[in-house]
Amino acid sequence: MSIAARRLQRVNHQPPTPSAGIRLAMSGIWGAGFQNAGDKADGTIHTNFPGAIATGGDVAGVHVSEDYGNNWIMANRNLLPANNTRVVSIRWSTTTPGLIYMYASPTTGYSGIIFRGTFDKATDSINWEQVANLGKGAYAGNATPPGEGSGVDGDGDGPNHPRQTGRKMMLLDEENGFLYAGTIDGIYRLNLTTKLASAWQLSGKWITSICFEPGSNNTMFVTADGSTSASSGINGAANSGGVWRISNVRTTANVEVAPVGSVGTFSQACSAARTSDGRLNLYVATGGAKIVRWRDTASFSTASAWTDSTNNLNADSATLTSVRWAGVDTVAEGANITILATDSCNAGGRTGKTVAWSTNSGASWTKTFTLNKNINGGSAEGIWWFARPEYNNASLLIGASIFDSVNPMIDPNDSSRWYIMGRSGIWRTNNRGAEWHPIVKGTGVTTTHYISCLPHEPDKAMAADTDWSSIFSLDGFTSQPSLCKKLGRVGWVIEPKHFPNGTTPDRSIVISVGSRDGDPGTRGNVTINRDAWSNGLNTGWWYQVNSDRTIPGVANPDSTPRCTGSTLAQVGANEVILAAFQGKGLFHKVGVWQSSSNPGGAWQAVAGKSSVGSSKGVPVTFAWSKSNPQIVWMCDPRNSTVARSTDAGLTWTTYSSVSLSYTSAMLADPSRPGTYYFLGRGSVWRITNGDNTPVLTQLPCPESREPSCIAVHPTTGRLAVSVGKRGGDPKFWTIEYNQTTYIAKTVPNWLDVGVEPQNMTWGSNDKLYVSLFAGYVVIQGLANA
Repeated sequence: MSIAARRLQRVNHQPPTPSAGIRLAMSGIWGAGFQNAGDKADGTIHTNFPGAIATGGDVAGVHVSEDYGNNWIMANRNLLPANNTRVVSIRWSTTTPGLIYMYASPTTGYSGIIFRGTFDKATDSINWEQVANLGKGAYAGNATPPGEGSGVDGDGDGPNHPRQTGRKMMLLDEENGFLYAGTIDGIYRLNLTTKLASAWQLSGKWITSICFEPGSNNTMFVTADGSTSASSGINGAANSGGVWRISNVRTTANVEVAPVGSVGTFSQACSAARTSDGRLNLYVATGGAKIVRWRDTASFSTASAWTDSTNNLNADSATLTSVRWAGVDTVAEGANITILATDSCNAGGRTGKTVAWSTNSGASWTKTFTLNKNINGGSAEGIWWFARPEYNNASLLIGASIFDSVNPMIDPNDSSRWYIMGRSGIWRTNNRGAEWHPIVKGTGVTTTHYISCLPHEPDKAMAADTDWSSIFSLDGFTSQPSLCKKLGRVGWVIEPKHFPNGTTPDRSIVISVGSRDGDPGTRGNVTINRDAWSNGLNTGWWYQVNSDRTIPGVANPDSTPRCTGSTLAQVGANEVILAAFQGKGLFHKVGVWQSSSNPGGAWQAVAGKSSVGSSKGVPVTFAWSKSNPQIVWMCDPRNSTVARSTDAGLTWTTYSSVSLSYTSAMLADPSRPGTYYFLGRGSVWRITNGDNTPVLTQLPCPESREPSCIAVHPTTGRLAVSVGKRGGDPKFWTIEYNQTTYIAKTVPNWLDVGVEPQNMTWGSNDKLYVSLFAGYVVIQGLANA
């Protein structure tokens, strides 16, 4: 197959060799794999293949592009669950084409792990293997932005600690067989042959960057942050920051420190370049208002040898007086050096927004540019959905107040092409900073908790997520979202209204919302819209918990606990709402609140169900009978309860107390009234005759695996079962109606997704919608394969 043909397939997000007609497409909610505020990616450019670039973050693991970032594919094969990987740094081999190394700090364990992989063009994947574990405490890359908490639970490390991510956190010396990683406790060295790693230099230092002298892997420069942190485990006096030069790296490792008064104590990044006259220039982002330079004709440890390269930049605007330079990259072009610098991550009340560059070694600087919001600068996708004016995300775009720019990169093969990673995406300029545009196509963003579609219009799809509450599509998530409605909180469950047989469905949907954090949580509500696809951002959003209709026991609607699941159904002439609120239990309401003059009935606590939905992040789901509108089934995973009501949710009978998967959902088979499914630990459970005398049948999963999600095809009754990484590789099975045999299905590139599915919905358009910890994907062809 020609390179052009492969590239076309990649642009369409189709695998090179589809398996039995099954294909996987990445979502349209592109956003560089950053979940929530503050998650940043690292990236590195492959010097052997100029168009190849890799990027990684906290949520979606690793993405790879072969065309300078125009199109991305997930590349998480054999990794830990990608949402647990927390990528710190990526480096391509300079000696072996396709070989790539990754330094990660998993969100559990607080240790540094080195992975190695090979990019396989035939499958568009990277096959990762763990090379070494650096040990507990040898980690980097804080899990949340500075100032958002503290402690070793990963809640951030205070305002003086910008993120430790980027390609300068890891160095490769393949000629001599070593890999170096900067950690919270000094530099570790890994022998690439023996795969043995140990602490090497500067123990007790909070390392923020390391780089080699150009043309020599025998001299290393190091920056460290001198702040103290409760979570660092490092003695404050020993944790002095600054800049070091380590010469004779391979042998005696002579260590020199620069004068603290000249470079500051919060140094965040360094970059070295050699001009055509042979002189070495080292630039350091000091973590303060300066970017300083040292030139090799002067003593490294002499204060006068360090000069401020940002005088002209800081003098031209009062807004830069509180800037904290945290990222810097350089490239030599003849006698001059091009410098690309970024401000830190909104630390200590600072703006965290500045991007600046110099093409004359720092003699003059530029920090104004044109913001091109079109993806790739002019692709068919048009303006990036995130940058649409109606979504009011301007402060999160590059150069804005909370973009949190990090890890600037200049393409070593084309010094006019630059990259910057930040809180909301990856941005690129092809013309030395004059114009920046997002390069996000194929990446995944935000934790998508639930995904659904209208049964009678399956291309009208929807998702509930962490950052924007609710996301809607007109074309089955083929292109970017048609609408994102931020309801001021997290969307936990989203579903269409249930209509029994014989009634005409409409586009009504119900959304369960609540706070992001906290236990039992706050800001809970049930939101209904009659046609979000047509109503737009500001019309028809009806909050069912308000001053007219509070839930019993909570006088202030703003204090309502998180809603962990809700459902809306047509029951005779009435609409019925069931909703679970964390710590309060299950509630019942007849009639939808539409206005203060038409509020519907009052919320009623359901007797005996005060513990339903007692855990955050574990949804309670419902499935209504198609033939009898009074019958509804409920699955409450946190309490391992499966129950049925025959009076539209007022009273319940428990039918099973088996141990349930936390991602279990109660599903009805639309093609066979009375058939329902839910997930137990290690099994799928089928309920037959569920509208009369229920019969529960256990279907144990092969290989003793634990299923993560199920979906029922609406016309055939075929069941799709996804299995996560626990106990082996992720995979898909199908089960035919009334059968007990699991049939393995190969979904191309599913192993590369690497993040656990949250739930699935199967539309009659043969689209299996899968929500992920980072975005969502769409699988087609599984219905007939």
